[in-house]
Amino acid sequence: MKNLFYLLILAFQFCFSQTSNDRVTPIPVKIFGSNYKDFVVIEKNVFAITNGDSLVTWNLDNNDFQFIKKDIATIVKTSKNNIIVGTKKGLILQKNGDVYEKILNIKRPFYKLLIDKNDAVLTISDRGIHHKNKKNYPYNSKISHPYFGDYESFNSFAIPDVAYLDHKNLLWLTYDNGEFGQTILFFDLNTRKFFEGEHLFLESNFNESQYNEKLQKEYPDKIKKVSEDFLFKFPYNLPIYRPIKGICQDEQSNFYFSQSLMHFLLSGGISKYVEVENDFYKNIDLSNVLERKKNSSESSLNFMDVTEYLGPIQYNQYDGKIYYYTDNGFFKILQNDTGLSKEFIFKPTIVWKFGLKGSVGYQMNIKKFEFISEKEMIFLTSFNGIGYYNGKSIKYFQ
Repeated sequence: MKNLFYLLILAFQFCFSQTSNDRVTPIPVKIFGSNYKDFVVIEKNVFAITNGDSLVTWNLDNNDFQFIKKDIATIVKTSKNNIIVGTKKGLILQKNGDVYEKILNIKRPFYKLLIDKNDAVLTISDRGIHHKNKKNYPYNSKISHPYFGDYESFNSFAIPDVAYLDHKNLLWLTYDNGEFGQTILFFDLNTRKFFEGEHLFLESNFNESQYNEKLQKEYPDKIKKVSEDFLFKFPYNLPIYRPIKGICQDEQSNFYFSQSLMHFLLSGGISKYVEVENDFYKNIDLSNVLERKKNSSESSLNFMDVTEYLGPIQYNQYDGKIYYYTDNGFFKILQNDTGLSKEFIFKPTIVWKFGLKGSVGYQMNIKKFEFISEKEMIFLTSFNGIGYYNGKSIKYFQ
């Protein structure tokens, strides 16, 4: 009986996802015997950070591998494919041939390393944002997130769940508060100011069109109507209602958000956020591509009708399409004159560990993905290492 109990525990601890929809057979490649925190790809060479904080590299085609350096916390690449890494002690190093040279020392362990549109380094640490030799923190701000308070009292900057630097050098920091909603903090690299979004509302029961008209009369400097569309000045009434799972932009600088929450019921969706006029945006709901309840119609679709749990979203610069991941697999969004549809790509076989933070089962084990060609995708998992999909088959590097 005792042995049966332990077998049941093991069954719950590790679960595998593979359905009849899987189009590819995974090929395991044992290299370092590790899972990974992050990666960048240059041509066919992957540079990754292991769970043990080692920087390693391998070639996707011939599997040649090499250990590079230990005690590495984060990694990023510039627009010119220069590799920059951050150590656990706060050193910023740039790859120069086979040598990693120090370019900065912030003297603090940091959460994230980013590169702005001019290839300048930006770090996020417990002391705030460090950019161009200046430290930035929301001193004495009115920011409502409970993790932020008076800097001198708390002396700590909260770890963001998602950090995204957009085409205008605006840093988005999102904080998943579960059933209590989503907090978004912005940092403008140009003005060095922190600010939050704000939701404009009226206490009324008008239909959406009437409501927006009355809202426009109340806030004429923040809402305008162009043709039949109501536009909102950024960052008012952002189309974000659930915890953010991913942010990306296409070549036209349109934003795409994937958001999802499972709290008693499943809810979420995909939004396209388009700048129509200077700093005025239109929200386009793309949630019709998602699986939804059988009794929901296109006209009545809302975030509570969705039956898929969403993960990250990404723009493929090689085919100009948006891709997203859910518990049903990877999909491509197709938009044309006839409407909105999706194309199934594949559903990976991945392992899930019971109690994994920030996930709902095995399906949220995909933490990040990006493209190196129209068909080739690299994706980061929690327990299967780094996956490489070449359009026909998958390799899992561990």
